[in-house]
Amino acid sequence: MKRPAKHGIAALAVCLVFSLACRRQTGLPAPDSAGSDASQKLPFDRQPPSAGISPSRSLLPSVTHLPEGTPLTVCLQRDLSSASAHPGDSFAALLDTPIVMDGQILVARGAAVSGRVLDARHSAGPSEPGYLRLALVALTVGGKAAAIETSSLFAKGGPREDRNSAMMDPAASVGTVPGTSPKEIVVTPQRRLSFRLSQPVDLQ
Repeated sequence: MKRPAKHGIAALAVCLVFSLACRRQTGLPAPDSAGSDASQKLPFDRQPPSAGISPSRSLLPSVTHLPEGTPLTVCLQRDLSSASAHPGDSFAALLDTPIVMDGQILVARGAAVSGRVLDARHSAGPSEPGYLRLALVALTVGGKAAAIETSSLFAKGGPREDRNSAMMDPAASVGTVPGTSPKEIVVTPQRRLSFRLSQPVDLQ
């Protein structure tokens, strides 16, 4: 009578072992949904950081180089006359036309420009009209003055046809001011003066 009891206990133990084994294989715990979502997201599914520089923008080169021959059109801030100017005098002007390279405005209209009187002579009589020779020497960009070298502009007094033929650029017409001798040349702020860079410039 004891043997059947032992066999029954043994069979019960075997069933219990198999039951535990099945539970271990199939009874996986439910994953934490919050932790799973955060840890299993792919890198490109995550939101980019709010602060930072776009890689595409950082790889775009900024144009800061002005090549030789770049035109600079300026207007003086005050009259300049051969009657009072001397070689070496400086004058102030403003850029009248923006400088554009590759569709990008490098220097905006109104930028400060400095120039120098290379040569000047007041009129010594009807046969000796006064004249001026001007050039630009500095261009201010972003509060920083960059030294530049430009072509020179020559103008002399006398009849209008003589004055225009003496100008290196016809657009840079000048005139006389009431009260001055027609043999003196006077450049006014209303006149646009055109120059060109004779050397390349890096604005950085």
